[in-house]
Amino acid sequence: MTIGDYIRNQRMKKALELIETGTYSILQTALFVGYSNLNHFSAAFKKFYGHLPSYYVPRYGELKNNFAAGEKSKSPPKRALF
Repeated sequence: MTIGDYIRNQRMKKALELIETGTYSILQTALFVGYSNLNHFSAAFKKFYGHLPSYYVPRYGELKNNFAAGEKSKSPPKRALF
């Protein structure tokens, strides 16, 4: 595995983690993991996982259950260092 592959793997794992929480938008996630172009992020994400990022966004019922369990909305995370 090259260093580029390693960095890409880390970025995509973090992106999936943030998207699945339902707290951050796909745009916020793309910016956080270092993509300034949403189209490039979506293409890279689809190549890595086989689905667009929107496939992993929790639906309304799932979000409603998370908030009922006491989760609160968060501000976007600070920008990644890579």
